[in-house]
Amino acid sequence: MLVQRSPLKGAARRSGPLERVRVAARTVRDYDLDSLNIAYPDGAQLAADRTQVVLYAPRRGFLRRRDQLIRGALGELL
Repeated sequence: MLVQRSPLKGAARRSGPLERVRVAARTVRDYDLDSLNIAYPDGAQLAADRTQVVLYAPRRGFLRRRDQLIRGALGELL
């Protein structure tokens, strides 16, 4: 398991959705990963593979569905 922690962000200042997606795209590219799944402490979830990256919002509501915050091709986000 690969764990990467950024020393630049503290607990008081979380990274935004677009920054999370860009970091995931760079990680998939730089480490030549087939897929990447990340669950954030705030409940958001990120899924990435060699073609696309999708960031889902935290589960909300009665049916506990997730909204897609960002979806893009890996090459567009680099």
